[in-house]
Amino acid sequence: MRALAALLVLSAIGLAAPAGAAEGGQTTPARHQQEASATTTGECNELGPGICDVWTRRRFAIEAHAGEGTPVGVIGGVVEYSLSSAVALGLGAGTGLRDLGAPFYGALVARFRAIASEHNALVLGTAYSVNAREAHEAWLHWLQADLGWEGRTEMGFLVRLTVGTALLLNPGSAGCAFRVDGQNVCDPPEKVTLLPTWDLAVGYSF
Repeated sequence: MRALAALLVLSAIGLAAPAGAAEGGQTTPARHQQEASATTTGECNELGPGICDVWTRRRFAIEAHAGEGTPVGVIGGVVEYSLSSAVALGLGAGTGLRDLGAPFYGALVARFRAIASEHNALVLGTAYSVNAREAHEAWLHWLQADLGWEGRTEMGFLVRLTVGTALLLNPGSAGCAFRVDGQNVCDPPEKVTLLPTWDLAVGYSF
């Protein structure tokens, strides 16, 4: 009986030892893997412990843009930095690629990821842009807003498609943009102050 009692006591001590070791810092393989994951990813995102997405792992992005009425013209580029998973700021430049209109655009861009998963987001964008008119000296100033979808892969590739509108802030400077027989004329003057826009961006984040 004494031998049997001693055997039972030793068995109980042996079963309790792994649990105590895990609580004392010697983790099981599953817990060790979980803690390692939290250690490597927990500090790169404000979403919570151990959570990390492609916007905070790869904060810088270089983007090529094409569309109509975009902050960087018909075609251009933007360099963007994600302050967090939800907010990004950028600088851009581009061209209208037309004989008439604006050969140069410059823009300040802010982007808000209103709803986001690890790789996809609903994005709200706003921008202030300026462009030089080839046909007269005034600079045109635009305030823009758009809504769309953005996706990024683990490898860093990104694509974004948005639609929106652009408001001309100084419509008094929007005349004299047409050329007739090689001459700059103001007949009829251009009075467009609100334009629909669409913008396709592809790029790489790092």
